[in-house]
Amino acid sequence: MTATAATTSSAAQAPTALARDLTRAGRIAEAEAVIAGLVAEVADFTPARVTINRDGYSLNSVNGFVEAADGRSFFFKFHQEEDEAETVGEYYRAELLAGAGFPVDRPVVASGAVGRQILIYARRDQPRLADLARAVEAEARGIGGP
Repeated sequence: MTATAATTSSAAQAPTALARDLTRAGRIAEAEAVIAGLVAEVADFTPARVTINRDGYSLNSVNGFVEAADGRSFFFKFHQEEDEAETVGEYYRAELLAGAGFPVDRPVVASGAVGRQILIYARRDQPRLADLARAVEAEARGIGGP
C-alpha cells in the first residue's frame, strides 16, 4: 500500500478502529496520538499524555491511562468490533447497576457515538481481578507470581 493510500484509509477510519489497528500493528505511539485526539474531542480536559496498556488481556478492546494537562489521571477503555452499533449499550450499564445499589465505578466521560465509543474513569491504583487471579493460579502451580 502506498503512503498516500495508507493515509487516505486511515483518515476515513473511525478513531477507535484506527487506534485498535495501530495497536495490533505495534504502532503504539501513533495509536496513543489517535486516542489523545479522541479524548480531546469528547472530554472536558486536555490530554497531556496517553499510555496504552499492553497486557494481552484484550482482544477487541484497548485500554490505558490518560494524564490530563491539569495533573489529573484517568483510565480509559474502548471496545471496537464489527457491528458495534448493536453492542454500544453493553458499555453504559453502570448507571443501572448503581441505581440498584451495586458499588460500581462510573465513568467521568462516556461517549457512545459509533466509532468514538470510549469510557474514561478516574484512575485507581488497585490490582485488577485478572492480575490477582493469575497470581493465585501461578502460586497454586508453584510457578511464582505474574
